[in-house]
Amino acid sequence: MSLSPRFGKVLPQNTSYLGKDEDVFGVQHRETIVQWAELHGLCLERLDPVAVSKLPPERLIPEIERVVDETATEKRIQLNAREQKILANELVNDINGLGPIQPLLDDDSITDIMVNGPFKIFVEKSGKLVESGTKFRDRRHLMAVSQRIASAVGRRIDESSPTVDARLEDGSRVNIVFPPLALDGPYLSIRKFSRKKIDFKQLEHNPISLVHIQRR
Repeated sequence: MSLSPRFGKVLPQNTSYLGKDEDVFGVQHRETIVQWAELHGLCLERLDPVAVSKLPPERLIPEIERVVDETATEKRIQLNAREQKILANELVNDINGLGPIQPLLDDDSITDIMVNGPFKIFVEKSGKLVESGTKFRDRRHLMAVSQRIASAVGRRIDESSPTVDARLEDGSRVNIVFPPLALDGPYLSIRKFSRKKIDFKQLEHNPISLVHIQRR
């Protein structure tokens, strides 16, 4: 039996909320959460990050889906095709990207990402701050992604050195705060570097946009 039909609902496109004992519908699904997290962890153990990073895009997802299918079969957890693809995408983001926030980084309509602990992720779109619906599995997952970011810019972050201010490779500004300074953290904020070209003629007629650019 598939994970989602067992409870009469289809898992949403982003399943990183499964780190919490509550899904996006507000219904407790502890068994689903435990099985999904276990399957995710087992698949990560079986995947070689170096080999995965060398796979061409057309082979990447199918290869990871094969590992997901084999692992689920061994554990007698039946996934439907959509669930396999969702889990495969999560694994790709964990290995090659920044976990559940990678799709937010790839979304050009999002300008800011604010992570207040593993289960509260907000984004700014069109000048409005909204909750993303995306979540990390748990605090350790968020800490691992934060440490990966710090390591990529040649910095270290832990309880003895709990803050990092840096720029990502694409120019985005990142700030990370670890416990004990972040009581409910870690906290992570990313102000994305705009890929859009500035239209100075448009700015002449829209001074508010100019103020926004100066703030950034």
